[in-house]
Amino acid sequence: MAIHFYSSIDLNTNELQGAVIENTTEPGSPVEGQIYYDTTADTIYFRNASAWVDMGAGASGDITAVTSILHSSFTDIGTAADQEYIKFDTANEINIMINNTERLSVTASGVDITGTLGTSGAATLASLVCTAGATFGGGTGSSGVTISTAGAITADAIIKTESTTDATSTTDGSLQTDGGLSVAKDVIAGNDIYLLTDSSVLGLGAGKDFTITHDGTTGATIAGNPVNITAGGASTWKSSAGAITIDAEAHKVEIDGHSGINISSSNSGQVDITSAADIDINATTGIAADGTTVSIDGTDDSNLTVTGSGKDLDIAVAGGSTQELRLASAGTGASAMHLNASAGGINIDSADMIDIDAADEITITTTSADGHISLVSAHTAGDALHIDCNADAGSIVNIDAGILDIDAAGVVTIDSSGGTINIGDDTVAAKISIGGDKTTRTEVELNAREIDINAGDLGFFITADRASEILTTAGNLEVDSVAGNAYFRGNTGVYVTADTGDITLTTTAADGDLIIGSPWFHAGNFDVMIGFVDPAAADQEGRLFGTGHSDQKVNYIWVGMWDIQASAEYDTDFGDW
Repeated sequence: MAIHFYSSIDLNTNELQGAVIENTTEPGSPVEGQIYYDTTADTIYFRNASAWVDMGAGASGDITAVTSILHSSFTDIGTAADQEYIKFDTANEINIMINNTERLSVTASGVDITGTLGTSGAATLASLVCTAGATFGGGTGSSGVTISTAGAITADAIIKTESTTDATSTTDGSLQTDGGLSVAKDVIAGNDIYLLTDSSVLGLGAGKDFTITHDGTTGATIAGNPVNITAGGASTWKSSAGAITIDAEAHKVEIDGHSGINISSSNSGQVDITSAADIDINATTGIAADGTTVSIDGTDDSNLTVTGSGKDLDIAVAGGSTQELRLASAGTGASAMHLNASAGGINIDSADMIDIDAADEITITTTSADGHISLVSAHTAGDALHIDCNADAGSIVNIDAGILDIDAAGVVTIDSSGGTINIGDDTVAAKISIGGDKTTRTEVELNAREIDINAGDLGFFITADRASEILTTAGNLEVDSVAGNAYFRGNTGVYVTADTGDITLTTTAADGDLIIGSPWFHAGNFDVMIGFVDPAAADQEGRLFGTGHSDQKVNYIWVGMWDIQASAEYDTDFGDW
């Protein structure tokens, strides 16, 4: 490659040895005094003021004002003072001497320039061929450039190209190399960097520990130990097609967001978290799962637990309207749904109804020796507590208790529209008490179209601590002992009173007796008063009579002393006295 000189070359009276005039065709933009060897015409031309002159065509002219043409040694051409001349050495060498100092040496093996090679104008060195190493500016280490015979260029300063040609391949850029490029310090590129080989690798570190490797198709693999991605602002890791897989083959994946982590699906795809082991979500404050639907599925035993002391777990439907909170179980065991409060109670609170519906039994049990089951209603009117077991006439409500206490501030009604109401069990020796403490104002009232009191072999007793009555407002009152006697016994007397009509004591047995008497051990008189509500009252009349068939008679028999009141009138027309 030619070397361009932009100023004159002063050989300082030194020789120009082994020189060859430029071989070319007619140059463009010539200057006066310029010479060249025309390779077409095979002749030398020089330039005068206006034209090229063929020096081999018999040019004529004078050589004037020549001070000296031959050196005293007759081997040099130069000035008489021997300062600037061309020296012809016998060793096939031409030297150009400037100030009697060799500045340019031309030999069969090359050109040696001593001093600074510079220009002082528009000078051009068309080509420079170095058959050995070339040194510029003092060479490497002296703020210069050294070109070795092998073509290696070493420079102490910047190697710069002003070409703006962009590279589209490995052979068309402004700076090209057919081999590798070694850079000891930073590489700064003002535009793109391409690695054009399939499976090419971008490696970082002294041992190329971090690599980005092209996969041979359209992807790449990032490998390093570790790999840290840090950004000073908002960043996006995006795949325009296909999935993004984060896989820590030997350890866990940690995602740390100092102000939060958002995992979202902006299209119709779902966010799926799958683990071969447990998924552990820990938060120092709260965990919120919001969605159109929220589903947590487990194939094994699962739990939702609050471990903080005194902290609650709320499962709520907060939207209002008619939605439901549903707890569902497809289990087939006896405890398909199990609510367990291991240390405290269970409180079910509803602003409206609570509906417990089971296809089989419903059991409410307390296992504590001092525990109880309480059903409480604050209802003020109508059915406050409704037990409905009327799906079939054979349905039974069975209340089994050591003590059954039914307490009502108002009326207690036991009503059977289709059968008998039974209180008690003949197989159990127990007492049935209706009413409270008999010393208080407690009233027990039996109202029915028919009241039937049946007692077993021990009978039944109606006892009162004060005067009492059995009253029928219409029809007869019948006291009937089918298999034995009927006794009316009073500690101080027995009164049978009719407001209107008669009092009839009758035996229907063919040989039965009607006995009004006193036990034989009775002390004192036995009095029979008939018709006198008040024996001291005047103008009252009583009759003692008997009736029977024509073949029957009525006997009035007394045992012991009989004191007949003098004020009474006795009619004995119907029997013997």
